[in-house]
Amino acid sequence: MPIPPRPMTARCPHCHWQRTFAPSSDAIFREEWMEICPRCATRDMKIERAQAMPALWARMKRMARSR
Repeated sequence: MPIPPRPMTARCPHCHWQRTFAPSSDAIFREEWMEICPRCATRDMKIERAQAMPALWARMKRMARSR
């Protein structure tokens, strides 16, 4: 039984853009994983564990999309 990973935050150190996402399974889709910043197009994205409130919002959004 797959266990979904914890929510993550993709953060750009150059323009400070960020997005928190909660993967629905252990297979992370391309649109969920950030390699290039959509604002400044840098490839220096930092992926880290999400804080509590952004993680909660990301999980709620995921649940709303699956309905």
